[in-house]
Amino acid sequence: ERRLTHIDGEPIDMKKMYTIVLSYKMCKGMDRVTPLLEFLEQNPKALPRDCDNAKEMRESLVDYFAKCAWVYILDKCDFDHLDTDGDGVITKKEVATIAKQLYGEGVGSLVVDNLMACADLDQNEEITKDELFLIGLLGVVGFIRADDGSPLLKLDKYREKVLNFFGTKDQDKIAYIEEVFARLKTAKSVDTLEELQTLVKNIGKHVTI
Repeated sequence: ERRLTHIDGEPIDMKKMYTIVLSYKMCKGMDRVTPLLEFLEQNPKALPRDCDNAKEMRESLVDYFAKCAWVYILDKCDFDHLDTDGDGVITKKEVATIAKQLYGEGVGSLVVDNLMACADLDQNEEITKDELFLIGLLGVVGFIRADDGSPLLKLDKYREKVLNFFGTKDQDKIAYIEEVFARLKTAKSVDTLEELQTLVKNIGKHVTI
């Protein structure tokens, strides 16, 4: 019989309340863990209030590594290299092409789907320059960090990469990009797409990269 007998090396105390980490879906009935469901029914306050808004760890990891991949792609090529047909947007086919060039022919369709889902912010099956600009920035300032919490890719270095990637000579666009990076340097917290979009919007310029 499979029974839990010890926690943290100590015999389990049936009168003690323990704090545990588990999938929120189990709290909603996945796997039908009857003792857990009965406990939650009798002790509804033990269930975190934001359980319905929880996000699966697997989903979070996929999102994280997709953003890492986009930062790498932006580092290794420019927009014209991705936009093989020159129509100004990146399609799923073009994402698949660059992914295989950089990561090998073994890249599967699921990886391509994850890259598209990460960067296609309006979900219209095309990735624009503005979407790549945002997702690349978010990967640097909000997700890809060293153990001490600092960005692995410094903003000044990434600013040069962004300017090279988009290859723009339009002074308004250059000024817009420069202003975004200037705001990022002084922003207290930009850890989500919504925070980044708010920061960019508050610059007050309607510039399309």
